[in-house]
Amino acid sequence: MPASKITGMSVLGGLLTVIGANAGVAFQHVWQTSRRHCFMKKLLSFGEPMHELALRLSEPSMAPNSTASRSVTDTHGRPPIFARSVLPIKEMAVVSVDACLPAFAGRTLSCACLVFMAFLSMPTAWAMEKHFLYVSSPDGAQEEGHSGTGILVFDIEAGHKFVRRIEVPMFKEGIRGFTANAKKHCAYYSTTNAGLGCIDLDTERILWEQHLPLGCDRTCITPDGTKLYVPTGWWYAGQDGGFMVVDPQNGHVVKRLQVGKMAHNAVASLDGQFAYLGTETTLTMFRTGDDSIVRQIQPVGESGVFPFTVDSRNRFAFVCLGLHVGFDVVDLQTGAVPHRVFAGSGPIAHRTHGAALTPDETELWISDQDGKRLFVFDATQMPPKPKGEIPLSMVGHGWISFSLDGRFAWTHTPDVIDAHTKHVVATLADEHGKPVASSKFIEVIFDGGKVTRVGCEFGVGRAVQ
Repeated sequence: MPASKITGMSVLGGLLTVIGANAGVAFQHVWQTSRRHCFMKKLLSFGEPMHELALRLSEPSMAPNSTASRSVTDTHGRPPIFARSVLPIKEMAVVSVDACLPAFAGRTLSCACLVFMAFLSMPTAWAMEKHFLYVSSPDGAQEEGHSGTGILVFDIEAGHKFVRRIEVPMFKEGIRGFTANAKKHCAYYSTTNAGLGCIDLDTERILWEQHLPLGCDRTCITPDGTKLYVPTGWWYAGQDGGFMVVDPQNGHVVKRLQVGKMAHNAVASLDGQFAYLGTETTLTMFRTGDDSIVRQIQPVGESGVFPFTVDSRNRFAFVCLGLHVGFDVVDLQTGAVPHRVFAGSGPIAHRTHGAALTPDETELWISDQDGKRLFVFDATQMPPKPKGEIPLSMVGHGWISFSLDGRFAWTHTPDVIDAHTKHVVATLADEHGKPVASSKFIEVIFDGGKVTRVGCEFGVGRAVQ
C-alpha cells in the first residue's frame, strides 16, 4: 500500500488503552509498546519519514489481525465490558493521511496527528452495545448451582462466556431479590436476613447497605428510579406486612404500605404507573404516583401468589398456582380471574414457580421445576393454549426471564435457551468451569462504558413501551 496511506488502527496498535482508561495510563502503555518497535521516540521528535514508519508498522507484531497489543487491562476497577475484552482491529475505520493531513503525506506524521486519528477511529470500535447477564450467588431460595458469593458476569454475545466475578459480601446471607435501574445505573439486592443494598453498575462500587426491621423479598423499582418497593417477606406473618417504600438514594424507608402477611413478589409496570405485590392469595395493584391502592384481586393463585408476570398494557397478569402446575389469568382492569389453566395432560400436583411472557407477548412460559421442564403457551389466544415443553437439566427453585431482544430465555438452571428454537444453546459456568444456577439474574447493557438499559428479573411483557 502507498506509504502515504495507513490505517488508523495500524498506527494505533499501542493506543487502544486510550479507550476507557485515563490518559496518563494510556500514554505509558503506548510508550512501552512503542519502545519495542522503535518508532514512538522518533515520532515525538517529528523525525520519522512516512515510508520508514509504514515499514515498521508492517511488522508481524503490529499486523492488523494481531491481538498482542489489543487486550485492555483493568487498572482502575472499571467494568469488565471494556477491561477484559479484545477489540477487533479490522473493525476500525481506515484513515487516509492524504485526506486528513495532506501537508504531512509522504513526510512526517506527528504524535498529535496519531492521537487525532485515534479519536476518529474510536466510534466504530467503541460504540457497540455490550450485553451481559448478571447472576447473583448464592440464591437464598435454592441449594442447586451455588458459586461462591457475589455477582457472576456473563458475556451474552460471546456465547454466555464467564467474564468476571464482582464480590458482594452481603450476598453470603442468601439473595432474595435482584433488580436494576438504567437511570440510576444501579442494581439493588435483598437478602434473607433483611438486608438491602445498592451497587453502582458503572463503577462496581457498593453505594449503601441497610438492614430493614421486617424483611426484604423480591423488590421492584419504578423506571424513573425514584421509588424502590420492598416486600416485607414471604416468611413474615404479620398483618402489617406489605410494601416498604424505600429511597433508592440511601436505602431509607420513606413509608409503609400495609396490605397483609406473606408479601413476596413485586413488579413495577414498564410505564411507571403501577407497582404490583403478591401477598398470600391476593394481588394488589398500587398507583406509584401516590402509593394508593387501585385494586385488590383475591383469591388468586390457589395457596399463594407465587411468581407472576404482567403484560405491557397493564391489561392481564398471569399468576403461578401454588398447588398445581399452571396459572391464573387475572383481568387487571376489572379484578376478575376469568381463567385457570393447568399444564400437561392432567393436573400436576405440585406448585408452579416461574412465569414469563416473551418480550413480544406472543408466548407465556411457566416452570415445572420439580418436573425439570418448562411449559410453553400461545399467549395470542385467551386463555393461552399449550404449544410445547422444554426439558431442563436440573430441579431448583423455579424461574424464567428473557433477554430484552427476546433471543434467550434464562431459568433457575444453568441452561441458556434459544427462545425461538426452544433448544439449550449454552450452559452458565463459573471461572472454574462449574455450572452456575440462580433464580436471581438481570440483563445489563452497556454503551461507551455506561449502563444504558437493563432487563428485569421478572419476565414481563414488552410489546408496548
